[in-house]
Amino acid sequence: MKSLFTIFSFVCSIGFSFAQTHSIPENIKTLFEGKWIIVRKYYTNTVEIKFEKDKDYATFIDIGTGEAPPHILKAYLQENKLVIPAKTHENDYVEMTVKNGKLIFKTCPTIEKEDGTFQKPDEKHLLSKVFTKVPLSAQESYSRKFFKTLSEYEEKATTSAGNDSILHLDFEKEFEALITNSKMAQFPTKELQRKCNTSAFCLKIQKSEDKNFILYTYASPFYHFNYITKTIKGNNKIKGYKIILKNNKWHEYFTQIHTLNNNEFLLIEQRDDLVFSCNYAYVYQSNGGQYKQKKAFENRLKLTVCNFTEIENPPNSDPEHQSLPVRTITFDYKNKTLFYGKCHDTNTGKTTTGKATYKNGKFAIKNCNDRKDVE
Repeated sequence: MKSLFTIFSFVCSIGFSFAQTHSIPENIKTLFEGKWIIVRKYYTNTVEIKFEKDKDYATFIDIGTGEAPPHILKAYLQENKLVIPAKTHENDYVEMTVKNGKLIFKTCPTIEKEDGTFQKPDEKHLLSKVFTKVPLSAQESYSRKFFKTLSEYEEKATTSAGNDSILHLDFEKEFEALITNSKMAQFPTKELQRKCNTSAFCLKIQKSEDKNFILYTYASPFYHFNYITKTIKGNNKIKGYKIILKNNKWHEYFTQIHTLNNNEFLLIEQRDDLVFSCNYAYVYQSNGGQYKQKKAFENRLKLTVCNFTEIENPPNSDPEHQSLPVRTITFDYKNKTLFYGKCHDTNTGKTTTGKATYKNGKFAIKNCNDRKDVE
């Protein structure tokens, strides 16, 4: 691979240190972020610049001609330039600016002086290359807008400590515009999800088995909402998505969505309380273009499965008085079967396996919604 650091090959000394304590401004990210190329007669060199939330550096990826693994380095902001310090036997000093939509890439060796200090790179010794930005595809542009909407809201919500109601409403409108866009059909949803155990801001996205429905749950310390969208089709193509279900109640989370047939879907929801957590299953049926709950669980609108939480288990407590094992609701799509742990049959006094198959528009299940009935 003809990488930039091969083209500018020098044996360099340890570079300068760059102190950076603040995250990089959004306008700088917008200016530099993306792929950049330089085309020569016999080869094309590519570099990519990426930014991560709350990081004080940019990730610089020297892709080169693509024939060998990329070279990844950290670039730090100095005024309006991104600077890569030189490191011995690794890379030269590099500075980058953007002018008239072009990436000006300058590099030179770093020279160690007799007293052990390092000579500042001389402007006249810098070798320059000019890169052109690779245009974003429509899908990449959509992806970037999605991430930008999330990151900007999270930054502003944190600054305002969640007290800006207008901010929440504006974010909700932007989010709804994004999830009803037809580009969601091709978007790899795993790239968008944010796990709750790694961030205070959580985003779960799940597509139903037939891809006709998409579930969204967004939760933060300041705001929370759930959505279900359905495809809008025309000429066998997805034209967009329609919001068919919305819930912004605290402590309620949509967790699973499954297709039952052309007119019905199964929704599984979780609700948390101080001392126990409950899972609920609902069947929604299309009725005149609207989706409404139907009595699909022994003439009930929902199946309820509850668990005690760890709050009821203080340290060193008597095991006989601790919570029972966690019970959840899962669904086998192939066999259209619900599983919900074990239930105590109050009529027979026996413990039964909690499972039921969807037949004739119903799940034939036992009642498990009473805490005293949980086995």
